[in-house]
Amino acid sequence: MIVNGLGSRITVLLRIAPDEDNPYAVLSAQDEGGDALAEVKVEAGFKLNRQTAQAWEEDESQHSCNSLQGVLTPRLQLLR
Repeated sequence: MIVNGLGSRITVLLRIAPDEDNPYAVLSAQDEGGDALAEVKVEAGFKLNRQTAQAWEEDESQHSCNSLQGVLTPRLQLLR
């Protein structure tokens, strides 16, 4: 899913990790050149849609740090 970032487009991807005991998914963001911008582990049932992708990109832009999980996961859970 492509969303608008600050001055560029961001691709947000959801990759589900099949695990019989503890399934999860990985939400990631890439810039237009395909370089990784962020990655966060989410629940396997997480629903990626334009609203959640744009909200994540906006949070990432406002909180520039290496570990985004604590900042982003609570907001993503609210948007599911």
